[in-house]
Amino acid sequence: MIKGEDTILKCMVSNWSNKFYDHSDKVFKDKQITHFLDGGGYSLIGEYKASFKRRMGVGKDGNQVPFLKFIFDENSKIENGKYVPLTISVGITTKVIEGTETRYMLNDSRIKHFRPIDLVSNDDFFISTVNGKIYERKNKKFSQVELDVLYNRVLKVHLSDVVTLSGIYRRTKMFVYRRLPSLLLAALAWAFGWLTFFIKNDRYIYNVIKERYLNRRGDTEKVIDPATVGPNIDFFGYKVSIWTLYTYSFLVIIAYLIWRKSLNNFISKDGLSSLFGIPFAIFSIVTYDRLIPGFLKSAIKYSSIRSYDLKYTGIKLKV
Repeated sequence: MIKGEDTILKCMVSNWSNKFYDHSDKVFKDKQITHFLDGGGYSLIGEYKASFKRRMGVGKDGNQVPFLKFIFDENSKIENGKYVPLTISVGITTKVIEGTETRYMLNDSRIKHFRPIDLVSNDDFFISTVNGKIYERKNKKFSQVELDVLYNRVLKVHLSDVVTLSGIYRRTKMFVYRRLPSLLLAALAWAFGWLTFFIKNDRYIYNVIKERYLNRRGDTEKVIDPATVGPNIDFFGYKVSIWTLYTYSFLVIIAYLIWRKSLNNFISKDGLSSLFGIPFAIFSIVTYDRLIPGFLKSAIKYSSIRSYDLKYTGIKLKV
């Protein structure tokens, strides 16, 4: 590609995205719109009606607002470069004003009643690289949709009510695909936690927020004395690490199962039973004492993380 063609291509890319931004700024001039510094797109702060805020249980003067994102990647074009996929998401946030700074809180425990639906649409709408307008794809055909109309459609799904058939369908789908799996995983983590209590007399709980967000700063590496790594036990007067005894017992059991018939020619039946019985007892005890609680803790951690993430995962709904 020669230098002149490269300059023209860059101008075309800048042109359609600038048209998209200019049009969005005009349509949403009465709303708070913020262009992303990193990546293509912008965020948009909408507004709930006072009657809807009362239904959420936050009062008509509550600071809850719908937070929308319009995101695109200039490098992800389709239809021979004619369109760029547009991802649209909306969720409820709470505006928190602290002095001269304003931030938005995603999870507000003060919302006790009716909650809007968190929504993500990532393969329905596209930006034209010709005019910067938004198009909707239906049955492999693209038709233009006005930005203000699209905004109202997104909010309509976001505010779906249980008194309408479409609202019932959307909320049922949201419950089945997000809320129900989250509850089941949380229940599984709770049950496994109590199981660790009955096994080890110590209930294990994995706090996702604490582990993921609160312990990231100020953590220091914990240095372990090599002499204290792995507890030892007295095995017939000989100090042996649990790991050594466990793996040794495992190998003895495997050897017994493989060469049992051959060993009968050299060792009596009672002696063979004793030879197998002691390693099997050690293997069983260590498995019960170490591996099962370890497995349960891993299952608790996984279930807790998945349960937490599912609660805030956007559900694909038709806009």
